[in-house]
Amino acid sequence: MEDRFIVYTAATRSGDTIAGMITSETATSITLMDLAGQQRQLLRNDVSALSSLGRSLMPEGLEQVLSVQDLTDLVAHINASGTPPKRQPGNTPVVVQAGDDETLLLSAANAEIYGDTLLFEEKYGNLGFWRSANDKAVWTIDTKAAGEYEVRLNWARDGSGTKNHLQLRIGGGELLAPVEGTGTWDDYRESGLGTIHLERGRQRAVVRPAGELDSFLIDLKSIRLVPKG
Repeated sequence: MEDRFIVYTAATRSGDTIAGMITSETATSITLMDLAGQQRQLLRNDVSALSSLGRSLMPEGLEQVLSVQDLTDLVAHINASGTPPKRQPGNTPVVVQAGDDETLLLSAANAEIYGDTLLFEEKYGNLGFWRSANDKAVWTIDTKAAGEYEVRLNWARDGSGTKNHLQLRIGGGELLAPVEGTGTWDDYRESGLGTIHLERGRQRAVVRPAGELDSFLIDLKSIRLVPKG
């Protein structure tokens, strides 16, 4: 199941709970579509918690009322309509396993790559040309233990500042942060971006731009998830 079909529940500070697929996001808001097809835009400052249900909007038990042929046709349609990752030299997606210290290394070479302009630059070992709204990098990770993890970014970006934001989402955990400049595209830096909560087991980690881009987002070499404590 692609991450865009996953159902999320958003708890608001006023006590409401809204469930649906995330149809659009910016640095300040998130829009959910519920089962009735209604769109609800929420300000991020008004959301106290956002959690993944780990399933799609497809009704549960649907397979029990379909014939074998109907179910075969449905699975074939879903497989045909999904967008496969790009195939590029030097890029080989794999399941990222936690090391002995439970750290996970999400390298550019091991990411699934999607979108109009995002590329793996084999010469530099990075993900570059982040310019399109649908650009995203996805890793399948296998976490040994649930808990809080420090997110350490290894990146380069021309200049000293930008209005662009990067979003990292893993299950129900999310980190949203501005992308600072490092001086030039050749100056790579690793530093902490913040923390994110991870559950134990296999899950998908998705990095994408949040909101409109005023220029190229980043040249990304890797993300390290380091358990805190």
